[in-house]
Amino acid sequence: MERVKAFIRRLCFLPPKWTLIVAACGFGLLWFTLTHSTPPLLDHLSYHLATYALVVTVTALMRVKPAVQRWLDGKAWYHALMDSPLSYLLLRDTDFRSQFTLALIMLWNVVCALLKLAAGILLRSAWLRTLGIYYLLLAGLRMLLILPGAEAHGWRRYRACGVALLLMNQALVIMVIQLLQQKGSFNYPGPLIYLMAAYAFYALINATIRLAVVHRRADPIKSAARVISLTAAMVSVLALEVALIDRFGDSLAFQHLMVAVTGGAVCFVELQIALYMIRRGDRELHPEQTEKTS
Repeated sequence: MERVKAFIRRLCFLPPKWTLIVAACGFGLLWFTLTHSTPPLLDHLSYHLATYALVVTVTALMRVKPAVQRWLDGKAWYHALMDSPLSYLLLRDTDFRSQFTLALIMLWNVVCALLKLAAGILLRSAWLRTLGIYYLLLAGLRMLLILPGAEAHGWRRYRACGVALLLMNQALVIMVIQLLQQKGSFNYPGPLIYLMAAYAFYALINATIRLAVVHRRADPIKSAARVISLTAAMVSVLALEVALIDRFGDSLAFQHLMVAVTGGAVCFVELQIALYMIRRGDRELHPEQTEKTS
C-alpha cells in the first residue's frame, strides 16, 4: 500500500518544470481538438491528457498556497486587513458570512438570468427566455431569505420557499413540455459548451453536498438557500443536456426521449423537495398539531 501511495504521489505531485510542460501540452491539445476536426483517437487522448494536466495543476497550487501564506504573514497590510471589522465578520461571524454569500449568489443569478433573457431575445429562443425568467424567480426566492426578519421568521420563510417552489414546479413542467413540442432548442457557441458542462456538474455536486451538511444542522435559512441552489443546479443540468443534444445529437426522437426522462426527473425531484419543505415548515411552526396527529 505504501508503494502505491508513493507512486500516486510521484505521479500527481510533479516538479514545477514538468507541471508547466504537462499543463501546456494537455490544455493546448484539448483546445486544438475542440477548435478543429480531429480523429476520435486524438480526441480521447486530449481528454485524458487534459484531465491529468488539471490534476497536476491543482496539486501544484496546493503546494504554492503555504508559500503564499508565509509571504502574506510577513506583510503589515495583510495583518491590518485581517484585523479590520469586515474581515472579522466574514471570517468569524457565520451568520453574516452566510447572508453575504447568499447576496452575492443572488446578484450572480440575476446577472445570469438577464444574460439568458437577452440571448433569448436576440436568438429568438423561447426556451432561453423562459429559462431566464425561471432563474429570476429563483433569485427572488434568495432575496426572500436575506430580507430583514429572515432569521426571526426562519421556518416561515422556509415554508414560503416550499410553496413558491411548488408553484414554480408547474412552470418547469410547462418548460419541459415546450421543449418536447419544438424541433430545435439552443446551443452554446464554440467550446463554451464544455465550460458550461463543467459548471453545471460542479454546481450540482456542490449543492448536493452542502445541502446534506446544512440539513443536519436544522438551520431553516441555510437549508432553504441550499435547496434553491440544488434546484438551480438541476435546471442547469437539464439546460446543458438540451444544448449537448442539439450540438451532438442527430435524432429528434432521441432528443425528445432524453428531455422527457431528465425533465421528468427534475420536475419530480423538485416537487418532492417542495412538498417536504412545506410539511417540515408546518411541523416546526406547529409542533403541538404534529404531536396530536401522531
